[in-house]
Amino acid sequence: MSKILDVANQIDYINSRFSEGARLTVQEIHNELVNQGFTHVSIKTLYRRLATMREKGEYASDSEGRWFSKSGQTVLLPSFITSSENVKYINIIKNLVDSLQGTPVYEKASRLFGEIARVSPAEKNYGSAKLDSPSASSRIIFLGAPANNTRDSVWREIFEAMEKNQYISFEYTKPGSSNSFSISVMPLQLIFDNGIWDLWANECKSRKNHLYNLARISRITVKQETFILPDDFDFHNETTGSFGCYRDVEGTGPGKTKYSIWLKNGTYAQTFAKERFWGPDQSFEDKGDGGIVLSFTGNQYRPILRWILGWGSEARPVEPDCLVEDWKNQIKEMSALVE
Repeated sequence: MSKILDVANQIDYINSRFSEGARLTVQEIHNELVNQGFTHVSIKTLYRRLATMREKGEYASDSEGRWFSKSGQTVLLPSFITSSENVKYINIIKNLVDSLQGTPVYEKASRLFGEIARVSPAEKNYGSAKLDSPSASSRIIFLGAPANNTRDSVWREIFEAMEKNQYISFEYTKPGSSNSFSISVMPLQLIFDNGIWDLWANECKSRKNHLYNLARISRITVKQETFILPDDFDFHNETTGSFGCYRDVEGTGPGKTKYSIWLKNGTYAQTFAKERFWGPDQSFEDKGDGGIVLSFTGNQYRPILRWILGWGSEARPVEPDCLVEDWKNQIKEMSALVE
């Protein structure tokens, strides 16, 4: 058990004892925790936590040194949120959660991190020492596309099924189609990418992994039958994900096809490419013709093609041949639109 998890379980146990009306000395609390099998516990640390709550007026001790809940509340703050340094990073994580506004996970996660920061004595002390300008943590932001119209009920049913490793069935409508079909899957992961939630799942009939857009899912049924999560369930095993939540359907792994892309010198396309990760085998070669060639292996054909087209004259594909041909055809079609 991790130290933080152990501390959290200690707190739950102490809260339950106080909620029963118990009055305990620090030594008695320590003895009970040891008897419960907790490994990360010391009398000094216990006293420090209780003293913190006494300063807030929520806990008190009598003349015999027995501690109790003064207000009837049972909230005991773990030490990791009484550090001003840690609270700064809690606030930063809350800012990251803010980038998920409009998604099912946002409301509770935002409230959770906001409440942790609010009740921390370190946050209050840190706040009292602030200057007129906003704190540094509030000036760290995370940008992303607005979320689509994923229904909370769909997200929550899938999440609850994943918690118990239960199979699910649902109606699914493919892009460009108005007809839905029924499918049963083993839900592996929920993935949020650029404003869209996708379900990474193993289809029961074909035993193949696929991505399903949650906005196209309806009529979910969570089954009682459970499964054992495969060791290789992670979507990262299928692709590096450099071009978002996508992988070629026929792909067998992240290193399937070699891609080479020419990038013009002195352009933002070249600067952008050099500052990012495209794959473990990526390389840059100076061609001596006013550009460099970025090479890597991957299995995200369609988003790679769109990425190259998005750079206009600053980029062009070199290989594979099918990518070059598709790129040329797209340019021809675009040219016809302006004639």
